Order: sequence, then structure tokens, then C-alpha cells
Amino acid sequence: TYDCNASTPTVLGDKLFISTGYGGSRARGALFQLGEGEPRQIWLNQDLETRMNSAVVFEGHVYCVSETGSGQLMCFDLRDGAVVWSEPSFAKFGTLMIADGRLVVLDEKGDLVIADASPDGYHELARAGVLRGRSWVMPVLANGRIYAKSNAGEIVCLDVRAERTE
Repeated sequence: TYDCNASTPTVLGDKLFISTGYGGSRARGALFQLGEGEPRQIWLNQDLETRMNSAVVFEGHVYCVSETGSGQLMCFDLRDGAVVWSEPSFAKFGTLMIADGRLVVLDEKGDLVIADASPDGYHELARAGVLRGRSWVMPVLANGRIYAKSNAGEIVCLDVRAERTE
């Protein structure tokens, strides 16, 4: 219906990862080999459905909030596109980033989640409802603080610096 791809493609050396959403047969994620001539598709995964949110790649794995079903956080193997794990406790849309081996996820309900970025399974470290209303904006980490914003313009700043004990 919308015929767009709002997720940001990721270049990984001589490979290109791209994903899209909006359901139906067009929703998918794929990895392409770049080089002379046309890109060559390495794999295609119909389970990977990102819409406005971009997936992130970390240590050979792809992490994303997928609109599959009612929404889920997913981990894929970058080599073959196989699903490594999925966690259904997320809203349909969300954004995420990686910092210090951790996923920082803001889902559309305004829940901020910190979890390990690991193919060994989903391990949630913290979760808090920090915003009200739809939240599709990428969280930002700067100087030990996470900034999150809702679509309505509400902004929060969370201090996540570790307390020093001497």
C-alpha cells in the first residue's frame, strides 16, 4: 500500500543488509553480496518485518523490532538469515540501538528496555515505561544519559551512569 522502505540499509564491508515492512509478500530482510555488476542475493527472510525502524548488526547477528505477529524483538544470524531467537513482549513498532554490548530498545508504547545483545537468547536487564503515547523515535545515548522522545514531543532524559563506589 505504501510502497516505501524507511529502514536504513547497512553496509558491511562488501555486503549490504536491507529490511522492510508493511506486511504482505513484500515484507522481508535480505543480505546481498556487492561487487562487480548487479548485487547477488545471499539470503532472504520473510520473517523479518521492519517498517520505519532500522535493524542493527552486532558481532555477526541482526537485531530488530519486527512487526511480525503482534510485534517482537528478534535476533537473526547474519550468515544465513536464520532466526536465532525472538521475544514477543514488545509492541509492533519500536526502535533500537546497541551500546556496550547491550540493546537499548524503545517500543511504540513508550517502554524503554535494556537487554543483552547476545545470540544466546533474550536476557532483559531492565524495563520501564518512560513515555506515554506512540513512540517511534530512536533513543539516543550521550554522556551516560538516554534521551527518549514520543511522537507527541514528550522528551525524557534518564541517567544510566553507574554509581561509583570507592
